[in-house]
Amino acid sequence: MDPTPDTLMEQYAADYMEKVFYFCLRKCGDPTEAEDLASEITCEVMAALRKGTQPQSFSGWVWRIARNRYSRWAEAKSRRSQLISGDELPEEPGILDEDDGTDPERLNTLRRELAFIREDYRRVLVAHYIEDRSVQDIADGLGIPRGTVLARLHRARKHMKEGMNMAREFGVRSYKPEEIEFVNNCSSFGAFGQPWRILNHPLYQNIFLEVYDTPETAEELAIALGVALPYMQSELDFLVRETFLSTIETAAGVKYQTAFPIVSRDAQQACDRRRMEIQNELADLLETLVDRYVSLCAEHGVKPYGGNQDYKTAKWTLLMQALDTIQYETFGMVDLSGWWTKRPDGGEWDIIGYQGKTEIMSVDGGNTIRLADYFVGLHGAPSTKVLFQQYKFYYKNIMERTPEYLDGHQADALGEVVRAEATGTPCTADPTYLEQLAEIGYLRSTEEGYKSAVLHFDMADRAAAFTPAERDELRGLVARVRELILGLSEYAKGILTADLPAHLREDEHILALVSMSTGFRRELILHRALSDGWLTDTGDPALGAFVRMTV
Repeated sequence: MDPTPDTLMEQYAADYMEKVFYFCLRKCGDPTEAEDLASEITCEVMAALRKGTQPQSFSGWVWRIARNRYSRWAEAKSRRSQLISGDELPEEPGILDEDDGTDPERLNTLRRELAFIREDYRRVLVAHYIEDRSVQDIADGLGIPRGTVLARLHRARKHMKEGMNMAREFGVRSYKPEEIEFVNNCSSFGAFGQPWRILNHPLYQNIFLEVYDTPETAEELAIALGVALPYMQSELDFLVRETFLSTIETAAGVKYQTAFPIVSRDAQQACDRRRMEIQNELADLLETLVDRYVSLCAEHGVKPYGGNQDYKTAKWTLLMQALDTIQYETFGMVDLSGWWTKRPDGGEWDIIGYQGKTEIMSVDGGNTIRLADYFVGLHGAPSTKVLFQQYKFYYKNIMERTPEYLDGHQADALGEVVRAEATGTPCTADPTYLEQLAEIGYLRSTEEGYKSAVLHFDMADRAAAFTPAERDELRGLVARVRELILGLSEYAKGILTADLPAHLREDEHILALVSMSTGFRRELILHRALSDGWLTDTGDPALGAFVRMTV
């Protein structure tokens, strides 16, 4: 019996509405815009259901609507931003006249006022007045007309003049608060969207930056950020309650300080230069390790992984697994269950912020690698029966081929297919979830039934079939990888620890969290593997997906 429209509406409200909001939040980056976009998506879903639409796969149908609605929203926003080109605006003298351009008080004032300027305006102001770049150079760098740069400078000047009588200097990390990128390490999110609901709030970002190096009172923060004291006090109380800020008692009264690390650009660049120095050797070792291991398995008649992927597709997962597994073993087999900091509303998570974590310079000072273009996430599914995970490759939007997450029912159904294949027993999973998984691309439909399209890892020791010399060969490759990673980690720990403010440097949990970030980045390995042709995109929707279970 087909579900009724009311049943489908209830299913959407229970299982998808919150996920749709976070999808919008990641796309928009602004909570208000995300709420508006999520409302539009919800209205379109509800309207279609009221008309009697009966989607074959409810999950796939919802996410198609979400992606299509987002595409229309992005196009409309792009058109609005192009309505004013400013091509005919003449250049004007700067906010800082020639006779006061070196006045520290005026420069501090300019820095503070940047916090109130829209991101696209702020970008050109910082480039022009602080980085001393010409209008044409800014236009070339942003890929926009010269007149558009002039228009943004013109409008930003008018906004800034009203507040220029408040002289207050921001910290070194806060020229462009929107450049701070946050990395979440968690066991579970809070019930109300923590931490992202808070981290994406522009005012909170400025507060975190303002009190990161130097604690301040509520009065000092109110003056620094131009926010009325009663409102500021309310926000600070909220951030303390949510564990993003901590307090200290001083002679001047209660002062607030950021409770999580924000790594400066200089510290990142120092660590990244060392990563780049070992990138090629490390990538070559990992590629050789994966190729050799798989070829030895073939020679000895054992399967290195289950599933029905060809090797060109499987290599994406195997490469990332090799890096992650060796780093995990190098830093110790630590059980992280219960390790993450317990937060309000059931959350268990920790945060690290990075100033401008977008680019990394190559060793020779030539081309830059935009890490965002090669980012590799690792997502999973809540389940007690099977561990499903998928490496989500941002490269050329590979991640968009499949949903960001599977729910527990879908993951368990996928695990049931894997179990049935491995044991030769019938598959008893719910056909509804099997159809959903086939539409996503995690299963393939055959005459005999559904077959897994993802990799399957179990606890079998396949190297036991190798000769002693072959095992030594593989161990030698792993040992050299570990040596490179340990050397990098020790160097990075020193840099990152020195970069912390005093109150965080004394926190053992923070030091352990920072130490976990000193390993080698998946992005750099992916970049090298693509550059040397070892990896090519096969178009498989299950690329990066795997199940880990004992069958």
